[in-house]
Amino acid sequence: MNKLLTTIILLCFSVVVQAEQYLCISEKAAYLTTVGNNDLYDTSDTRLVIDFENGYRLLGVPGLEDYSGICAKTGNEETLFECSNQVGITLHKITAYTSNNSTITFTYVRQTGQMVNARLGSCSLIDS
Repeated sequence: MNKLLTTIILLCFSVVVQAEQYLCISEKAAYLTTVGNNDLYDTSDTRLVIDFENGYRLLGVPGLEDYSGICAKTGNEETLFECSNQVGITLHKITAYTSNNSTITFTYVRQTGQMVNARLGSCSLIDS
């Protein structure tokens, strides 16, 4: 009887906890290769959604809008979270950093063979 009563109480008063999510938007980009086709430019073309339960996803990129990889908080004072994923020979890594003024910046690096494509920008917590 006590177990039944406890179960009913838990069901009645359960609270749905929303997963913490961040939206990260690029501001700068770098493209580096070993053959010298290097470039640095301003861009807001990369929009990432970070979800600690589902991984990360790229908004507006056909074929990459599904969640992939693993994202986790680091527990480090300076590094807020990290995400990573490897598809074939392509390595994806996202790292977010906090500064003294509570700004969250991120780097997104995609490395394939002799090419590195990187993005730098800022993240904000998505209100649930």
